[in-house]
Amino acid sequence: MVANVVTADTNAGAKTLGAHSYDVIVTSSTGHTVNMLVTYQVNADAVTPVLPTISVTGTAITSTYTATAAAARFTLANGLQFTTTNAASVTVNGVAVTPGATVNAVSQANAVTLGAHSYDVIVTSSTGHTANILVTYQVNADAVTPVTPTVALSGAAAVSAYSASAANTRFASGVQFTTTNAASVTVNGVAVTPGATITADTNAGAKTVGAHSYDVIVTSSTGHTANILVTYQVNADADGAAPAGLAITTTDATINSDYYTISGTITADAGNVTVQVLNGTTVVGTVVVSAGQTAWSALVALPQGVATTFTARATDVAGNAALSTANATAGLQSAVITESATAGADTTAPSVPAITTSAATVNADTYTITGTVTADAASTQVVRVLVGSTVYGTVIVPKSGTTWSVTVALPQSTATTFTATAADEAGNVSAASAGVIITESATAGQGDGTLAVTGLHTVNSTMTADDSYTNGGSWTFMITVPTSETLLSLKFGDWVSGANSIATANNMRIYSAQSSNAANSGSAITITAANTYSTDLELTGDLDSSVEGRQVQVVVDLKVPVTTAGGSYSTNYGVQSNSI
Repeated sequence: MVANVVTADTNAGAKTLGAHSYDVIVTSSTGHTVNMLVTYQVNADAVTPVLPTISVTGTAITSTYTATAAAARFTLANGLQFTTTNAASVTVNGVAVTPGATVNAVSQANAVTLGAHSYDVIVTSSTGHTANILVTYQVNADAVTPVTPTVALSGAAAVSAYSASAANTRFASGVQFTTTNAASVTVNGVAVTPGATITADTNAGAKTVGAHSYDVIVTSSTGHTANILVTYQVNADADGAAPAGLAITTTDATINSDYYTISGTITADAGNVTVQVLNGTTVVGTVVVSAGQTAWSALVALPQGVATTFTARATDVAGNAALSTANATAGLQSAVITESATAGADTTAPSVPAITTSAATVNADTYTITGTVTADAASTQVVRVLVGSTVYGTVIVPKSGTTWSVTVALPQSTATTFTATAADEAGNVSAASAGVIITESATAGQGDGTLAVTGLHTVNSTMTADDSYTNGGSWTFMITVPTSETLLSLKFGDWVSGANSIATANNMRIYSAQSSNAANSGSAITITAANTYSTDLELTGDLDSSVEGRQVQVVVDLKVPVTTAGGSYSTNYGVQSNSI
């Protein structure tokens, strides 16, 4: 009998993992059968586990770093690294990275950014076994060591008032200040070159008569400030010279009258001069000659039936006096007026004078009023320019004269009506003339002005990333806006520091005390988009109406989001104005 071999499965099939069953039935030629059932189970060979490991490369991670400490810890070019063994695959925060003995979890630049950091690293071996490490830490901005500036007035302490000569001596080198740690300096809001010595004003400016004020702000490299305000008054030196040129121009006359006008001239003085008309040593008339004026006249009572010699005395504000009798010209020293009942009495007032000056609006301290009178061949005429009943100027028109002109002080920032009267030597006074209105305005003659940023003052540039305006940046823009335009808006680009940035949108605000809708931080306008003009500031105020255009101060604030990287940031800006 020959045996046959039947192959029920191949080698590959017979060794596959799992259950196997082979039921073999053999039938002979006579139909007889024989049966065999073979079953077995194939299990996987026993596997030796491959265990991975992972650890932080370098020193252990601490919970918190300053920016400087983080830069020192993560000095490797590849930033935060981990050392592994048996790594078939690696994920960092769920993202697959290239496995190896060293795994780079984050770059050096990103490892040191301000804020919270978290890195979950899982290493898987060839047998599916895993190892895990979670690294967390916080990077905070470096604490800034304050650089404290100082500022002091150079030389002796300022006193409240100086004479002009004393101011010249005290401020021989100008108004100077000594500073330390000065990164920037402003004087009355205007930036000047910083240094150990700051000259706020020249000697010529420091000794001018009037009020002086110097507000000096010194800012250090860390944004800390020091301030000093120096104020003083310079008064004119005491006058040691007597008034000059006092003369009586009234000629001798015989008249039948109770009163007579004594007139004369004097050299213009820087201050007011009081002229007294004298009968012997008795004062019979007084007139105040305003600063810069040269003519005077006084109506005096006339002793009856006698000849009276009138002289004059002039006294300046310093008390220096001069007499008309000292005049070198004999005919100008006195006037002899004889009152006689037999002389023809003059009771006719001069004709009303006319003012020929036209109404005007000017920016000036003084103004010249001109006019005409009817000629009087027998008498000089004294023209007085009045505001109400107050004499602002006096001029003497000679006999037969018809024109007159006098320069008067001009009340400031108001409309003033000037009139004129004429008086003859007999004391007869005309009615007042028609008035002329002269308006003084600081803006007279000014143009509308041109839109311009005239100054930019840094209030604070050392910021903390805490999403607050309190600890953010702040700047003051000085802007001239055309007077006819009442709307002002600003725009800013995103702030940039290398690859890092601060979004302008919703992180900046503006306000101005010269606006009606955003006068302070409580009503400030938020910048809502980069490089897009803000909602308009509605302007109603003007810091200095004496300067052409509307002068506006706008405060610009920036807050820094918490996750912002440290650095030196810059931006661009634009301004525009228009009418409502």
